This record gives sequence, structure tokens and C-alpha cells, in this order.
Amino acid sequence: MEIFLNGEKQKVQDNITLADLLRQKKKDFEKVVAELNSEIIETKDYEKTVLNTGDGLEILNFVGGG
Repeated sequence: MEIFLNGEKQKVQDNITLADLLRQKKKDFEKVVAELNSEIIETKDYEKTVLNTGDGLEILNFVGGG
């Protein structure tokens, strides 16, 4: 199926959870914020959030520095 990841079309497997996608992208759950269809998803909900065709997902990385 296709979703929009950070504004770009991307093919992902059917019935993939947000947690599985983040693992595939090698993202640390504690260092990202995920916004699905304009709604922030809490880290505790990543495992049970299933992505659907056409979903818009934004993954924002925390960056440290000074």
C-alpha cells in the first residue's frame, strides 16, 4: 500500500504498525515525534497504531545541540 511519509509517497507493507515502520527506518521511539493525519501519536500507542492506504505520516527527529 502507499502512504505519504514526510510529504512523499512511499510503499509500505499492508497492516504495518507505526512501531514496525519506525523500526524499519531505524528510528528511536524516544527521539521522534510521529504525526498521523494531523494528530500526534503518543509513544505508548505506536505498537497498536496500524497505518492505512493514503495516510499522511510526519516523523520529526529531535536534534540536540547548542
